[in-house]
Amino acid sequence: MKYGELKNKLAESIELLKDHSRFINLFSDKPEGDLTRLNNTLQEIKLTLDMSELTDVLHPKRKPFEEGGKFLVSVKPCKENKSFIGIYLGDIPRSTVLNIEGDKIQVEFSHYNPAIYVPELKRVVYGYESWWSEIDSVNEFKQITGEDIENTWYVKLLRAMEVKNESKEMQK
Repeated sequence: MKYGELKNKLAESIELLKDHSRFINLFSDKPEGDLTRLNNTLQEIKLTLDMSELTDVLHPKRKPFEEGGKFLVSVKPCKENKSFIGIYLGDIPRSTVLNIEGDKIQVEFSHYNPAIYVPELKRVVYGYESWWSEIDSVNEFKQITGEDIENTWYVKLLRAMEVKNESKEMQK
């Protein structure tokens, strides 16, 4: 039997067994009866055949960890009421994307975000869950205040958009 014929026969067998749970009691009183084992075996064979068709797995062009040089930062996690001294570790991906086309799988990392180790908290804090800024030494450390946060360009932009939307709402 040729490879293509084998795959077709396997697909037919899987199709016949797709609702095998309706017939389990005909062969056994146990849910793990012969029909279930046969279905599982067919699924394993199908997976093995599908995997044998892969010709290449293309790994990400970017590294999973983009080291930016270790330096000190002042960091205020959003869930904390104070700032801490942290060590910027670099940007790391927060997700992985898989793209399957024909006989190739392309793996890519995405959503890179700064990773900052905070010794006092004994954990990594990510850029998207904190306010942070680079400092040259421990002597430069200061608490990040609400005023500091309000003075960042993107918070100013959001506030301006809020005012604009509120004025539009009032005009309606």
